[in-house]
Order: sequence, then structure tokens, then C-alpha cells
Amino acid sequence: MPAVQEVIDQLECSLQSSSSSQRLQMLRSVTDLYLDGAATHSEGNIELFDQALTQLIDYVETQALARLSSQLAPIDLAPLRVVQRLARHDDITVAAPLLRESKRLGRIDLIEIANTKSQGHLAAIGSRTEVQEAVTDVLVARGSTDVAKIVAANSGARFSETGFSNLVTRAEREVGLAEVIAIRSEMKPHHFRQLLVRATGTVRRRLMSISDPRVHARIKKVVDQISHEIDRAGTPQMRDYSAAQKLLASIRSDGDRLKSKLLEFAAQKKIEETIVILAILGDLEPTAVEKIATKSDGGGIMLLCKGIGLDWPTTRAVLSLCSAHSRATAENESHARFEKLSISTAQRVLRFWQVRTSIVEQD
Repeated sequence: MPAVQEVIDQLECSLQSSSSSQRLQMLRSVTDLYLDGAATHSEGNIELFDQALTQLIDYVETQALARLSSQLAPIDLAPLRVVQRLARHDDITVAAPLLRESKRLGRIDLIEIANTKSQGHLAAIGSRTEVQEAVTDVLVARGSTDVAKIVAANSGARFSETGFSNLVTRAEREVGLAEVIAIRSEMKPHHFRQLLVRATGTVRRRLMSISDPRVHARIKKVVDQISHEIDRAGTPQMRDYSAAQKLLASIRSDGDRLKSKLLEFAAQKKIEETIVILAILGDLEPTAVEKIATKSDGGGIMLLCKGIGLDWPTTRAVLSLCSAHSRATAENESHARFEKLSISTAQRVLRFWQVRTSIVEQD
């Protein structure tokens, strides 16, 4: 194409001495020439345009580069080197159109950019029509919560097992992410299990608020499964806790005072008051605590007490009231079991109980 070659020859001679307005006009001229025949250019002509534009982009302002990026983004055979350079531009207004749309950018390009550029660059990559597993792995590893939500909400994004598991782990603590990933096909029962048992209270409540009945049914199925594993006790005889709840209403937010009263009530064999305080401290319903307390070996109560941060003297008093562990040998065995319990394990079980309570309340 003689016209393009002529422009390139002129560029080599005039770029250094031309004004900014002249350079901008050169860029527009070359771009217009390319766009006029974008669908029919031969590979040789595309290479000529690539050479010309590559020279020009070093001499024009950011605004002009952003315009060029937008013009090239939807073109399947856009000049490759120009696309690669503009997509790596530090200014997101230049890079974003190509990162979101250009088919000229390959997996290696996207991984490199995702590993080195800003969160804005990662967000743009995450919104592509298709995002390969190797790319989403990086987006999940490096991206902010906003980036993670963008790629998780993208139906064209594909996740490796490792990448999606990492996304689920982030969703345990990052508000807004659990609701997005819950409806994805990659969300398997073991992922729901992980989220429900380990997530923060805020994340669990938002997860349970999802309106999609299919998601809620899957969550309930997982909870029922875990329930069968953790709690095989029969249905206890439920007590009336209204009087105890009324008595303790004024100190519900005072954790230290509640723990002090707990030891007092347990020592006095006041079962309703003891259970209500355990329920408040564990963010559970009294009936749920009563069911936990029916375990004959005291394992459930020990997990609950460990999970809410009680010391052994208070736990011992609660065990003595709820599980008939009053003999010296049983007490010694219980103390050893309590000390061996992992706080993190107890807290995971407590979070499960809290989720189960939430589901029961919604049914």
C-alpha cells in the first residue's frame, strides 16, 4: 500500500521536528487509513500500519492514545505490537478498552498484565467476554474484592479448581463475594460446606439471604448433611426460656458480665438462665443450645464453651449442670479433653451451629 509506506517514510524524517498538533494529525491520518480497510488488509499491510503506529504512539498525548485504543479494541486483526503496548499502558483509560475487548491479546499477555499492573487493569481483564482459567487464577490471587466480584460475576470466566477454591476462601471474609459465587456452576457442595462453617457472621447472613431457591436448597442440603455428622442427639424436651430471656435482656451486650453471671447461674443449677446466656454468647437460639447440651459425653457443650472463649472453671460448672460430669474421674477426663480442643475447630463448629439456626429461622 503506497500511501502507508509514504506516511512511514515521512514519519521517520519528521517526528523529531514536528509539533504536537502535527504528530496528532499524523496519528489520525494513519489510523483513518487503517480503519478504512480494516476488514480487507493483508498481513503485510497490517505490519506496515503496526510500524507506523508504533512510532507515533511515543509522541502523542494520553487522550489520543485512549481514543486509538478504543478504535482498535473491536478489530480482530488490529496491529499486534500497538495493541500489546497500549494494553500495558499505565493509564487505565488507554489500556482498558483493549483489555476488555481485544482478541489480539493472548493468554500470556493477559497473565503478564494481571501480574504487574493496577487493580483497574485487573478489573478490565476480568470483564472480558471470555477469561481463561490461567488468567482467573491470577485475578483471584492479586485482585481486590471488587476485581474478584467482577470476574466471579462474569459468566464467560472459567476457573481452575484451585482458583475457585481460593475464591471461596476469600468469600469467607469478603462481604459481597459469597452471593456472587453461590450461583456459579463451579460451586460444589464441598465449597458450600467450607463457606457455611468458616465464614464470618456477616458473610453467612448475606449468603442465606440469596433469593434464588435453588441456591437456598443446596445450602440447606449441605447444612442437613453436616448436621447429621455433628449432632446425632435426639430431639430434647424443650424448655420455656422467656422468663430467663427477659431477666437477661438488660445485659445482652455486656460480654464480661454475661460470663460472670453464667458461672453464677451454672453453680446455682439454673438451667434456663445458663442456656440463655450460652445462646447469647454463641449467637444461637436457646433451643439450639439445649439440643447441643443433650450430648451425653459433654462434647457439644465443650465445643460451645471453647468456641465462645470460656475458661475451664466456667466450662466445668456448665458441664456439671448440663451433662452430669460431677465425678472426679469424669471431671479430669473432661478437663483434658477441653484443653486439647482447638479454638479454631470449636469456632468452626460454632459457626455451623449459627448457620443451622439461621436456616431453621427462615423455614
